[in-house]
Amino acid sequence: MFVGGLGLLLLRMGIGCADDRCKGEPPSFQLNVSLPDADVRTQLRALSIELHVDGRRLRRTYTMDAAQTADGVVSLAIELSPPPSQASMVELSVAGWSAADPEASGAALLGSAHDSFGLSLDGCNLYELRLANSEPGEDGGMTDARTDDAEIADVDTARDAGVDAGQDVPAIDVDVGVSDAGPGEDATFPDASEPDGSPLPDVGVLDATVIDAASPDVPEVDDASLPDVVSGEDATVSDTGPDAGPDAGGPVPFAYAPSRFDPGAYVPTAELDVTCDLTFDTSGMSPRFTDCSGAEVAAVVLEDPARVGAVLFPLLSLDVAAGATLRLVGDRTVIFGVYGDASILGHIDASAAGGVPGAGAGDPEYCGGGGNSGAGADGSRAIGAGGSGGGGGALGSPGGAGGRAGARAGGAGGAARLQHWASTPPLSGCPGGSGGDGDGSRAGASGAGGVGGGGVQVSVAGSFTLHGRVTASGEGGSGGFPATSGSNNDNPSGGGGAGGGGSGGVVTIEADRLLVHGGAIILANGGGGGKGGSSAEGGGASPADSGDSGSKTADDVALGGEGLGDGGNGGPGAAATNAAADGHDAESDWVGGGGGGGGGTGCITLWHRQACVIEDGAGFGPQPSLLSNCF
Repeated sequence: MFVGGLGLLLLRMGIGCADDRCKGEPPSFQLNVSLPDADVRTQLRALSIELHVDGRRLRRTYTMDAAQTADGVVSLAIELSPPPSQASMVELSVAGWSAADPEASGAALLGSAHDSFGLSLDGCNLYELRLANSEPGEDGGMTDARTDDAEIADVDTARDAGVDAGQDVPAIDVDVGVSDAGPGEDATFPDASEPDGSPLPDVGVLDATVIDAASPDVPEVDDASLPDVVSGEDATVSDTGPDAGPDAGGPVPFAYAPSRFDPGAYVPTAELDVTCDLTFDTSGMSPRFTDCSGAEVAAVVLEDPARVGAVLFPLLSLDVAAGATLRLVGDRTVIFGVYGDASILGHIDASAAGGVPGAGAGDPEYCGGGGNSGAGADGSRAIGAGGSGGGGGALGSPGGAGGRAGARAGGAGGAARLQHWASTPPLSGCPGGSGGDGDGSRAGASGAGGVGGGGVQVSVAGSFTLHGRVTASGEGGSGGFPATSGSNNDNPSGGGGAGGGGSGGVVTIEADRLLVHGGAIILANGGGGGKGGSSAEGGGASPADSGDSGSKTADDVALGGEGLGDGGNGGPGAAATNAAADGHDAESDWVGGGGGGGGGTGCITLWHRQACVIEDGAGFGPQPSLLSNCF
C-alpha cells in the first residue's frame, strides 16, 4: 500500500540513484514500513512518524484501513518542508496504533521502530523499517503508550507527546494525510507550508512548526525502549521502565563489534574536544597528553608481541574544531573508541613529515625484511659510479623501483600487502629505501628514504561526521649528495643515490552512522622519490631535490625530485588511481646517482552499520575499501 501523492520517488539508499531524475526532486524520501505480524496488519489504523533532522523535530500521523495494510507493507512518500539546509543524518521513529487518533480512549500501541539514515538533498532517498510488537511497560518513544514511565506522575491521564519528567506537552492534532476541506477542518496547530484554504492537499508533508525545536521544551526523558534520538537531552529523572539508552548523555553502547578492541572492557570518562593544534606521541610506557583545556588525557596501551601495538582512547565524544589539528606520531598506532558521536571539522593528521613517521609507521609484519617486504629496498654503491636509488615503500599499492646507476640496479619497490586486508586491517605505512653511496663521494652521501604515514582508527558507537580532513600520507625521499671530486673516464666518481618515497598509512573509520560531507578529505598518499646526486662537475655541496611528500589536501600525485645535475629524477608517488613510478636512471654510466622510487598508497577503510552518506565532492586518496557499501 502506498500513501501519499508526491509522485514517483526514484530510490537511492546506499547504492546510488537508479535514475538521475530523482536528483532534481526536492528533499524527500520513501519510507517502507513492514508489518510482519498478521494481527498488526488487521488492527493498524494509524502510523505516527517522528523525525529529528537539521536541528528540528517533526511529526505527522497517517491513517489507514485494513485493506491498505493487507499486503504487509505501508509505503509513505514524505517531503520535508522547509527543506533541510544540508545533507544530514536523520533519526526516525515510527509507532503503529489501533485507532486513527492515537490520543483517543482505548487506542493501543501495536508496535514501534526506530532507526537512523543519511538524507541527501534530493528525492533519491529510500528507507525501510520493521514495525516490532510493543511489550507491556514500554512506551513508543514518540507518543507514550502508558503514563507510568516516569518517576514523577503525569499532570493528567492524557498521553503526552513523548516528553516526560512531570509535564505534559499539549496535544497537537496534526494532519493525517487527507486533503484540507477548508478552514476549521485542519489541525489545531497551523501548517507551516500549507495553511488552510490552500488548493494543495496535505499529503505526507512534515511541517517544521509541528514541533518547534527552538522553543523551551521540557528536556526529554530517556524512557523509551528505543535508543536516544538526540544524546545529551535526557532529564535527570530516573526511568522506571525498560531502557535501552543512556541517561544524561552517558556512554552509548556499541551495536557492532569494533576492530581491534573490546568496547565492553573499557569505561569512557573523557570528552576530547580539540580546539587548538596538538601533537600526541604514542611512545613510552604510559602515553598521555594535555588537551587544549589543560586536562590530561591518558591512553590504554594495547600490545601485540608480533607487531607494533596500538594505544586506545576510550572517549565519550570526539570533536576536532575547524582550524585545529591533532597530529599523531610515535611508536604505536592510535585508536579512538568513541562511545557517542564524533565530529571532525578540523584535521586528524597521522601523516609523515620532517623525517618523523606517522603514528605506528613501520609495522614489522608489513614492513620487515625479506623478499616480500613492504619497505623499499636500499640502493647499491657501484664501484666507479654513482649510487643507485632506493625503492619506494608500499602498503595498499606497490612502491616504485629506484633508478639505476652504472652497473647497479636500483632498490626494489616495496610489495603491496593486499592479502591481509580482509582478515586484519593494515596498521601503518612503510618507509622507502635509502639510496646507495656513490664511489668517491662522502660517506652517507645517499639520500634517506621517506618515512611512512601512520595508522589511525576511529570507531564510533553513534554518528561520525566529517567536514574536515583525516590524513596518513607518506613522506618524500631525500635527494642524493653530489660527489666530492671531479669525475672522468680515467678517475670516475659518482653522486649518491636518492631515497625512495614512503608509503601512505592507514585510516580506518567505522561507525553506526557515517556522514562525509562534500569537501571533506581522507588521504593516504605515497611520497615521491628524491633526485639522485650529481658528479662534482655538475653539483655543489647541497643535496639534490627531495621528492614531495604525499598531499594532505588533495588526491594529487606527489612529484619526484627534479632539477639540474646528472642524477636521475625521482619517481612520483602513488595517489588516487595513479601507481607509484620508478626512479629515473642516472644520466651517464659513472657520474650521477639514481633517482628514488615513488611510495605506494596506504589503505582507507570505511564501515557503517546503519546509515551512510558520502556527498559529492568528498575526496579520497586512494579510493576507500568499503566493507559496507556507502555509495
